[in-house]
Amino acid sequence: MNTHHTLVRILITSVLTLSSTWVNAEPPHPEDAPPKAGPGLVQETPGFGLPPHLAALGLSETQEDKIFYILHAEAPAIRNNFKQQRKLREEIDKLVAAPSFDEKKARQLSTELARAQGEAIFSRINTESRIRALLTTEQLIKLDEKRELDKPRPEARPEHPPLPASKSWENRPREPILKQM
Repeated sequence: MNTHHTLVRILITSVLTLSSTWVNAEPPHPEDAPPKAGPGLVQETPGFGLPPHLAALGLSETQEDKIFYILHAEAPAIRNNFKQQRKLREEIDKLVAAPSFDEKKARQLSTELARAQGEAIFSRINTESRIRALLTTEQLIKLDEKRELDKPRPEARPEHPPLPASKSWENRPREPILKQM
């Protein structure tokens, strides 16, 4: 995987509001779903427009409204930040493909991209903090428990058998790199 795709993946992950727990949220059990609206009836969905991990906390209407306004107010800044990062990555890609390397321009672009990434991370942290301040102690406990359950477990990773001693990195020949070239 090239560096560009890795950066994109990191950026998207870091900017998602309130981490990525909503991505891993389980769909509601059919028995827990509100009844379907019939003809001519309007169905209100509790927590509509909120990430599932927040909607599942049993928020009051006031809390839902305040969280909605926080997320809604952040949306333009998040979008502009993503656009800025995309433009900077495109400029970096052009710089990499250029016939000659401009170190000053590369340093400037990488500094600007790092600043934009830092702003996105700060925005996410700030938003999460503001939302957490609206939650009750019980809701915070529920949220933290949900996050703990959603964390990837080390045992979920496939185990790789150790390399035989003959192929181990530590047992490689110790020749200078320049000799190998």
